[in-house]
Amino acid sequence: MEPHADVIIVGAGAAGLAAARELSVAQLKVIVLEARDRIGGRIHTHFDKWPIELGAEFVHGKPPETLAIAERAHLKLQSIPNLHWHFHDGVLTKSGEFWSKVEDVMEEMSRYDGPDQNFETFLDQYKRKTRIEDIGSIATLYVEGFHAAHADQISVHGLNKTNKAAREIDDDKQFRVEHGYDRITQAIHDEAVDSGAKFHLDTIVEEVNWKRNEVAVVTTSSQQFKARRLIVTLPLSLMQTVRFVPPLTQKQNAVHRLAMGHVIKVMLRFREPFWEELSIPGEEEKPDDLKDLTFIHAPAELLPTWWTQFPVRTPVLAGWAGGTRAEKLSVESDDALLDHALESLTHIFGVSKGVLEESLAEFYTHNWQRDPLAAGAYSYIPVGGVDAQAQLARPLDDTIFFAGEATNEAGHHGTVHGALATGIRAAREIIFNRG
Repeated sequence: MEPHADVIIVGAGAAGLAAARELSVAQLKVIVLEARDRIGGRIHTHFDKWPIELGAEFVHGKPPETLAIAERAHLKLQSIPNLHWHFHDGVLTKSGEFWSKVEDVMEEMSRYDGPDQNFETFLDQYKRKTRIEDIGSIATLYVEGFHAAHADQISVHGLNKTNKAAREIDDDKQFRVEHGYDRITQAIHDEAVDSGAKFHLDTIVEEVNWKRNEVAVVTTSSQQFKARRLIVTLPLSLMQTVRFVPPLTQKQNAVHRLAMGHVIKVMLRFREPFWEELSIPGEEEKPDDLKDLTFIHAPAELLPTWWTQFPVRTPVLAGWAGGTRAEKLSVESDDALLDHALESLTHIFGVSKGVLEESLAEFYTHNWQRDPLAAGAYSYIPVGGVDAQAQLARPLDDTIFFAGEATNEAGHHGTVHGALATGIRAAREIIFNRG
């Protein structure tokens, strides 16, 4: 006899876990089918003396969804100082000027009420108007890095929507989950299991046959699961990898009007935090030390954004590239990525590559673009796609429901808390309309 449930959830990432917890607490019978051999999806914490976050790392602002989980599980969120350094023309400076320039562009963009256009076009107009030196490279680095997007494709209206949503949760404040982000996913999973949810890992969904209030899910190993309702939490790039009978033709337009962004992230663990012993020229010829180094922005580098684990003092550096640079780097080998990373650090810190290689203990990366169960980092809104998330999120015939960061129509796509919110939303659509 096939396993039967009230609800089947495809995917045990943040959205699927949140939905499973919400539904099972409401005493519905839940089965979660996950293709990976682990839960968490694009949250992927590896432990090597310290947590090594190969996927999501930051809690952006104070999202109620994440805070509620942390409070229930007694997890501590570590506040990250908003300290930014800028590497430009061979000089590393400790200054708020980099970030203030970005904020000025975003503020000007928030007042734009014309027809939708891509960010690159808007930025060209802004540069002609202000004539601010290097604003093009700084603003492009921010948008492509933070949103994993192409500057010549991402929507200005979509960016304004995202920025407004970010301000509502104090997004200028950043946190990490003490001992690793997977503490969040494990906590939700455990709550769901304690309430009766059943998880099947290493289970790839191949086909869904459905009609109103009746769903049959077939896996690649010919297992079959049945339920009255289904929640799909697949990443945007994989929405068409599962065969639906009848097909979800009305969702194809929404999928095509959104885009999957690309990110390359590298994590380097050195034997010692060598940067803490360095100093650079400061104001009035007084040198600044790098003991409290947090974020570095180096627009000219292939890996242009770096950060430490400060305020926790570890010998770990994270390097990040998004958008067009990430697409180019995604075809490189891990050895080539390491080489690019060390070259960037050589330029930024003025330390020889040989010294860095001798100090390096471990190198980690995960290529989300080439990961067949992700095929990208997270979604963004291209020009003309602002309403596509709502279209994608809309349930079908009170039977198939949709969650995942790409279905977050409130401006929180591309984030863990945005994914959590959609899982909760999809679950409540079922709970409040069950019959």
